[in-house]
Amino acid sequence: KPHVLDLSAIVPDGAKAVLFSIYATATEVGKLAGFRRHGNTYFYNASNSLTLIAGISTQYDMVCPISSDRKLDYQFGITTWIEIVFIVKGWWL
Repeated sequence: KPHVLDLSAIVPDGAKAVLFSIYATATEVGKLAGFRRHGNTYFYNASNSLTLIAGISTQYDMVCPISSDRKLDYQFGITTWIEIVFIVKGWWL
């Protein structure tokens, strides 16, 4: 089940998409970290990353559309996550 990430304190009203970096470290290889517009249920219209090496941080830059209330849905694969860092780098109005 996806969780909701509210970016309204960072991203201005009227933004259509965000650019962000994700740094993720998991205890297993091939675990998914996925982001999509809040309320979107279509898996293929999402920004996804995979852990490449167990115990080593993987970094991705992603662009993802956001809902009009500036929210994203996110979901992480079932594993032990050692580190998750989410950094907003910019947005499109």
